[in-house]
Amino acid sequence: MFPKKIKACILFLLLTVPAALGAVWCAKHAYRYHLAVHPLPYSPEQGALLEKHRQDKRNARLNPHAPVLFLGSSTMEFWLKEGKHSWETWFSPLGCLNLGTRSETTGNLLWRLNDGLTSPLAPRIIVLYSGVNNLGVQKSLGWTAFQGNVAIVKKIREIYSPETTAIIVIPPLIAQKGSRMETFRNCLLQHDFGKNVHVLPLHFFLPGKDASLYTWDGLHLNSLGYEAISPPLFRFLQQLLSRSSF
Repeated sequence: MFPKKIKACILFLLLTVPAALGAVWCAKHAYRYHLAVHPLPYSPEQGALLEKHRQDKRNARLNPHAPVLFLGSSTMEFWLKEGKHSWETWFSPLGCLNLGTRSETTGNLLWRLNDGLTSPLAPRIIVLYSGVNNLGVQKSLGWTAFQGNVAIVKKIREIYSPETTAIIVIPPLIAQKGSRMETFRNCLLQHDFGKNVHVLPLHFFLPGKDASLYTWDGLHLNSLGYEAISPPLFRFLQQLLSRSSF
């Protein structure tokens, strides 16, 4: 039998340790939520991304009349690399401008928008794919990445009216069943963002369970993946652009 003092210590630990661990977990995810929904500038160690941001602002000034603007993380940027053929086939003829940036989180994109990323532009449509890095880089919850998208749409609406600019939100293209990424996807699919915001489930055009068919690392699309999702997105863009007004 344990002495009474040892019993008391064990009972104390059993009661307090779970509460302490729970408090740490809550604090950690509260901080990650803050990073997702508030502007997050690049750190000094992210000099290459900051230079990419400056180049994007220059590209925006050079293409002020682009009717469609692509924003988001590496899946957007790599459309100009792994998906180059698809981009040149489907989106270049429309005059689309791609300002996607690898490693970008929702907080980073909010900061870029605050820093005048789109100020010279008046796009009729903005295509958004953001939040994947909140899960991969910041280890956030799916709900947190979703709230980051809500914050981005709200920020875009501060810049562009729903009467003049439609927004297409693309949920995660690759998501394991039961994963945080699937939670993130489901949150986007179930949310009503308001007027002229369309959640487009392009992942339905990547059928099957083997992500390696459409990616080169289990997450980032290969040329086949881009070829699969480009035609349906193009058709939806055409449908929206054909309207005389929103």
